[in-house]
Amino acid sequence: LNVKLPHLARWTERRRHIARIYDEALAGYHYLRHGTTRWQQVDRDRARQLVARFLELTPDRAFVDAYLDSMPNDLDESFRSRLFDHTRGHPLFTAEFVRGMQDRAEIRRTNQGLWTVAGSFDWHELPTRVGSVIGRRIERLPVDTRRDLAVAAVQGETFLAEAVGEVRDDQGAADRIAAEGRSENRLIEPVGATRTAAGLTTRYRFRHIMFQQYLYDRLDDGERIRLHELTGRAIEDLHRGEPELPVVDLAHHFDEAGLVGPAIDYARLGGRRAFRMSANEESIRLFERALELLSTLPESSERDARELELLASLQA
Repeated sequence: LNVKLPHLARWTERRRHIARIYDEALAGYHYLRHGTTRWQQVDRDRARQLVARFLELTPDRAFVDAYLDSMPNDLDESFRSRLFDHTRGHPLFTAEFVRGMQDRAEIRRTNQGLWTVAGSFDWHELPTRVGSVIGRRIERLPVDTRRDLAVAAVQGETFLAEAVGEVRDDQGAADRIAAEGRSENRLIEPVGATRTAAGLTTRYRFRHIMFQQYLYDRLDDGERIRLHELTGRAIEDLHRGEPELPVVDLAHHFDEAGLVGPAIDYARLGGRRAFRMSANEESIRLFERALELLSTLPESSERDARELELLASLQA
């Protein structure tokens, strides 16, 4: 439900009373109350605080279901679950994602008037209004912190602060990341710390996957390739000498960096580990990717031997 209010700068006591009636009548329901005003009449610091608080809304799967069911549909649990994974039930993100899918005809109305899945989805297509809100929040960060988080976004939704520092060759990066993780309207949060051969490493998570997506999407192709390689090297250094490396992460970074040799090696190791853990789909995915990469190398007896080894692993 959308409740549009009159010009906020001309609110009378009667209009405030009407707003309170809406609040009481709709208690327990999700609704969006909004209005218009002139930017010159806004307390800008207060407005920025409100935008930050808007981004802080907690995950709410119930909102996703309620929003979808506000229109006739046959959208199944798989679609709803995936939508929640990407929006975390945030009202603006959910509404804009669905609107974007409708505009791109990824979901369409049937002859019976039901919204239904019509094709594949581009889950990485960030809606314009969502990107605008996130962008304004990120622009408030100090320049160095903004750059730290852009580098962190290359690792994914979760990241190691120490790897960011090594990529940036900046010992202050971990402290800036820790400070952002403690701030009132933080974009990231700590999720744990582990001790490796290189010392203590701290892991953080973007509080919403769209924060990570926004930062990553704004890197150009050359910068992504360079940062994936540096990130892979940094993770190797942090785990050097350990019996269990994060081989799947390393395979991904070197693959994205176009470094075929190490990408094949780590994908093969990841496939073996997944097989031992009975994660068959993951094992197959990694072995098949290693074979795809191997096929790009010049023909040689060594390549043939590695191909046979991977095929044998795939058939096991």
